[in-house]
Amino acid sequence: MTATGCRDTRAEVSLDAIARNVGLFRANLKEKVRLMAVVKADAYGHGAEETARAAIRAGADHLGVAFADEAVALRYAGIEAPILILGHSTPRAIEAALRHRVAITVSSREMWDDVVSVAARLGKQAIVHLKVDTGMARLGFQPEEVLPFCAGRTHPLMTIEGVFTHFADADNPDPSFTRGQFERFVSLTDRLTDHGIHIPIKHCCNSAAAMRFPEMHMDMARIGIAMYGLSPLAGISLPSFPLLEAMQLKTKISYIKQVDANRPVGYGLSYTTPREIRIATLPPRLCRWFVAPAIEQRLCARSWRARPDRRSRMHGPDDDRRDLAAGRQDRRRGRLFRPFGRRTDFPP
Repeated sequence: MTATGCRDTRAEVSLDAIARNVGLFRANLKEKVRLMAVVKADAYGHGAEETARAAIRAGADHLGVAFADEAVALRYAGIEAPILILGHSTPRAIEAALRHRVAITVSSREMWDDVVSVAARLGKQAIVHLKVDTGMARLGFQPEEVLPFCAGRTHPLMTIEGVFTHFADADNPDPSFTRGQFERFVSLTDRLTDHGIHIPIKHCCNSAAAMRFPEMHMDMARIGIAMYGLSPLAGISLPSFPLLEAMQLKTKISYIKQVDANRPVGYGLSYTTPREIRIATLPPRLCRWFVAPAIEQRLCARSWRARPDRRSRMHGPDDDRRDLAAGRQDRRRGRLFRPFGRRTDFPP
């Protein structure tokens, strides 16, 4: 999938890479464990509709989004797979979800009451997943609240399909906090079962946990950033997950100039040349127009040292351009430059 236009900057997405990454997780999950492909924020800037279709073909069972409008857009695109809204939903969003057969995360008594009210008004069945806060300290019931809540809440239009928690620190080489969260969650689900409350889908793993802790896969694993080929595990090597980066950003150098030593470069004078060097300027709006916010953050994080193998250094972030200290003599105007993305991932 290629974004085309009059600009020299484009993001290229390999749906084959996304499918391959989903396949890696599918192969590392037990047969009965569901796989949720998280396609929020326009699939992290990769294109939600196309990514969702590729993920489903590769073995994803469910889709995860942040907001109701993301789920509705997938339904309008003809995608019928189960979808769960992972974030908070207002009454208006709840109505949209129920009209389009989308599951809703319930993280408080008040939100449960909102869903009941909307479901009764529409006469539609609501499918919900209860979110439990075991350590993230954001949305969610406290673990001790869930059992009395479930025991006292029944409604003919409400189906509790799932219960889940979200790990706060699964990418930390020290697994102690994650293990503590998992133990609290399992203790809760065991108590529910002991009291005859059977919830079909129990899930807690994000990408990092799904890669590191197979014993925590439970009934479903939620795969986000790793589906796009970016490992959340810096410094932790897992040979069973050779992820393939799905996006490649390409642009062309628009201008090169020779700059004296000790010369400030860019807005805020954020860089000073250590010696006489050649500065290459990349086209305008490199981040803003071609990369969704989730990917823009990634690009700007890399902007200080892009392509270190070529001894090039990006300076910024600037508002309208990126200035590049050209380390090789063959840098010239119009030459292709890759701020990120592996050369071997895509055809020339």
